[in-house]
Amino acid sequence: MNRDYMDFQISRRALLFSLAATSVLGWPQKARATLTPIKPFSFAFVTGVHLTNKMEDSYLLYHESQLFLQEAIKRINEAEVDFTVFGGDQIEGPGDDDENWNLFIDVVKNLQNPWDFILGDRDIAATRLVDKMRTFGPDWKGKGIELDTPYWSRSPAGNVHLIGLDSSTPGSKEGSLSSKQLEWLKSELAVNQSKFTIVFCHHPLLPPPPFNGGEPWNNYNIVNSASALEILSSSLYVRLVVSGHVGVNKVQKERNAYHVSAPALVGYPCAYKIFRVDPDKIEMETYEVKYEALVKKAAKALEQSTLAYYYDRGKPRKFVDLSQGEKLDWDAELPLGGGMTPMPIKKKNDKKKKGGLRLW
Repeated sequence: MNRDYMDFQISRRALLFSLAATSVLGWPQKARATLTPIKPFSFAFVTGVHLTNKMEDSYLLYHESQLFLQEAIKRINEAEVDFTVFGGDQIEGPGDDDENWNLFIDVVKNLQNPWDFILGDRDIAATRLVDKMRTFGPDWKGKGIELDTPYWSRSPAGNVHLIGLDSSTPGSKEGSLSSKQLEWLKSELAVNQSKFTIVFCHHPLLPPPPFNGGEPWNNYNIVNSASALEILSSSLYVRLVVSGHVGVNKVQKERNAYHVSAPALVGYPCAYKIFRVDPDKIEMETYEVKYEALVKKAAKALEQSTLAYYYDRGKPRKFVDLSQGEKLDWDAELPLGGGMTPMPIKKKNDKKKKGGLRLW
């Protein structure tokens, strides 16, 4: 694989944790024998960029999409993470001659770490039918992905495995996973069963409230998510599942995995996430873009959106607060053993903001 990921090495501390974890979690003997420890690594997750220069703002700030992306890339470079994953809706449709995607590639060239991407519904939204592999395949191939499908996997280290699913469905906000992709996922987990596994999917596999309810919320989810969750739950080594699409900042737990719903970059709270993975925990931090006036503009636009009024017609502001999430949805230590109860952490630059932003 022509990847320039760092060379992870097994540490004695990681090995001791691995052996201890089998006892704490009560994993079966067969699983204990195949556990492989990890060396700490970090990555950024950015979703909902919606890069375009030709659309009027809605509750998404399209006009600021390039500005916000450039700001995020600058700060991710400063954070010195090991790699970055873009979680879908990188662009607002390819545009004529794929201009939006070409612009995205040009901007992201400034990243100083390897990056991957999965597709969202807006990436393939166009007046013409988008051939996913023709439009995006060359860039996957340039990253060492030789598959002929818009879903992928890779092992940046012998003991870490990444899976990128494709839930994008032409002409629909709703997502789906083909039966072929589900069989592939099952096989991937079986072959890599001893590796620390992270799954990326644009649509949430475990939808956060209120998207776990009826209409219109369920129209934003994966129609066959139950099948995917069943496959994931069969593996002891899927520890983190990260998604976007719905723009709600939320951390949930399903068996031995954390499901993290990340906010959109150009929709309130205009943020992205950085994960730092250790043998015994994951530290998750959320970073809001630094343009506070524009973030307030995004909050006001979201408050006036159809979804906000559907959520609470009398107090649509509640949907803004819901999208922001609680403090533990923003920054948290996510233990990988014991009861897996999220714990608070505090960034050096963390501070409460006025004006209805980050009220906790």
